[in-house]
Amino acid sequence: IHASFGLEHCFRELGQMYEAVMYVAERNELVQQIHHLPQVVAKLFISGFPLELMDGDAAHVPLKWVLAVLDEVKQLLGDVRIFVLSVLGIQSSGKSTLLNTVFGLQFTVSAGRCTRGAFMQLVPFEDSFKQKLKCDYLLVVDTEGLRAPEIDSEESIKHDNEIATFVIGLANLTIVNIFGETPGDMDDILQTTVHALLRMKCVRLNSSVKFVHQNVKAVSDKTDTGRQKFLEKLDKATRIAAKQEKVEDKYQSFSSVIKFDEKSDIYGFPCVWKGDQPMAPVNPGYCETAQTLKSAIIEAVEAKKEICTLSQVQSHVEDLWKAVLADDFVFSFKNTVELSAYKELDAQYCQWSWEFQKEMIEWEGIARNKMQTSGGSAKLNELQRRMIKEGHSKARDVYDRLMKSIKNLFENNEQRETFAQWQVNTELRFRELLSERETQVERFCMSIISKNQAGIEGVKMQEQCRNKFLGKVKELVHKMDGMTLTEEEQEDRFNQDWAGWLQELNDSTPKGYKPDVDIESSIERCLKSLFKDQKPTIIFELKKNPLKKRKNCLEMPTKKEDHMNTRTKWRGWRSTTITDEDIIIAQRATESTFAGIQECFRTEVESLLYNEGVVIAALETMKELISKSEEHQNFQFTPLYDVDMALTVAGYAFHRFNTMMEKLQMEQDPIEYVKKLKPS
Repeated sequence: IHASFGLEHCFRELGQMYEAVMYVAERNELVQQIHHLPQVVAKLFISGFPLELMDGDAAHVPLKWVLAVLDEVKQLLGDVRIFVLSVLGIQSSGKSTLLNTVFGLQFTVSAGRCTRGAFMQLVPFEDSFKQKLKCDYLLVVDTEGLRAPEIDSEESIKHDNEIATFVIGLANLTIVNIFGETPGDMDDILQTTVHALLRMKCVRLNSSVKFVHQNVKAVSDKTDTGRQKFLEKLDKATRIAAKQEKVEDKYQSFSSVIKFDEKSDIYGFPCVWKGDQPMAPVNPGYCETAQTLKSAIIEAVEAKKEICTLSQVQSHVEDLWKAVLADDFVFSFKNTVELSAYKELDAQYCQWSWEFQKEMIEWEGIARNKMQTSGGSAKLNELQRRMIKEGHSKARDVYDRLMKSIKNLFENNEQRETFAQWQVNTELRFRELLSERETQVERFCMSIISKNQAGIEGVKMQEQCRNKFLGKVKELVHKMDGMTLTEEEQEDRFNQDWAGWLQELNDSTPKGYKPDVDIESSIERCLKSLFKDQKPTIIFELKKNPLKKRKNCLEMPTKKEDHMNTRTKWRGWRSTTITDEDIIIAQRATESTFAGIQECFRTEVESLLYNEGVVIAALETMKELISKSEEHQNFQFTPLYDVDMALTVAGYAFHRFNTMMEKLQMEQDPIEYVKKLKPS
């Protein structure tokens, strides 16, 4: 029966209901009503019914539901050994037909988009095979056709890249189904998949692929030539991705990321029908090749040294999908070349942004001196207006100059055709940067003026408190003048009254200067902005160890395993190991970098004010010094090293500025001033 509504839609609704109820699990009566649903679906899944792994309409994996069903499968079958096989290909290339033929399954087949999302089906091995293969089940994952015309082109790129990365990362073996002799869009999809897998630290890189050419009688010389060019492009894309992720010493070819042998992992399938429909019989040649492929898959299972258990598959599904969601940046690009071009543009944009920030920091230093040497509060408001106007004018001049550089890049760069798609967005981002800098100028001027006003008011308040307390002390002395008290009793009476006066003053007197900025949030925003590629890692690390709990010092041990990689080539020869001497050099480079960063904070000691620009300057200086320290060395620092260094600098900046603010408040707090007046 061909219908747009099927049983899988009912199961999807059950899954969504289960997810919604478990999200608000405190309502126990609802949990009791739906707790049996995973068991019902698990029994159907074991009997051979496909289970939806990814919702094709929402491009979402309902993790709670899928894991609950697999938990029930584990209860029914035990923690069985499973080999995961997936299929991937362009829409209407015959993926479901191939799986149905090879394994006798019943995935939906038709012209156009018949599979949506990803479905998995459990195929048991015969008992005699289980002993030989050391595997109990084959988990077959069928996916929707990629580059579907029904989906908008921009959404299709992201959607398809996510599916491809998820199923290839999940599977032990993936069949890449290609209609005809040329790979077409699969070239771009596989490039992005490789890059995404390299970025996902928690994902095991043990996938392998086999290429199947549909409607090709045999793999000819012409196919060999086209395939060779195809693999060369994938190898080049892998090297580009590995270089960007600083792992080029480990991954130099496509097959080093996803296992593939061009001699044995390519199959040519003839047309499934022999003749014209509707009376054409099944082509025996198709069935014969399907049997050959099936034998090769079983050999791959047998050759696998370690077969995952169902528990490990569950864990891998969860880790992989969370990694896909966290690292969605890569999936928006058509291929690695486009991603590389964007990163080049973004690096240039960061350079322009840093130039903009540097010039404004220099202006702030001059403006601070002018405002701190100003007269009384009557002149402060006029000075504030004048300095804000001057700051806006400075920001506009820098913006106009840098905008010329931006337009020049888009008009004259070698990659201008690729860059063109991002020109409008880049110019809008730079206009927003101008607006941010103008707002920063206003905040800066207002903070300086507020501090000066608070200082003036604080001095007046301190003088008033001093006179008030002197009056109270004189009054107390007058009262005790006629009393016959010992020296100890006089001291006790004074201390008792002094504590009361302080409490009275504390209740009636406003505190000193308080900043109107959340220092921790501001520094976190700087981190995420300057380290976009590592944003998921930064968010994870900050949740685990927030800035306020980090050390108030610029110290960090350099770890060989996490922080250093060997370079692919250095001075004409290849190095494969990190030596003890390299570790010593790296630690010295770390200490030298921290020393350079320390200079960025010295200018702020006297002002005692938080300045986001100083944090940005410290992080940018850190990046420059790390890059210089890697030059002419046998090693290079990993992205994790950059993140750990940035978090160390951010933690130090938070504590430093927080201490400065507390010191400023103490200096202007009349309570603290009065406490110093008390005789010891």
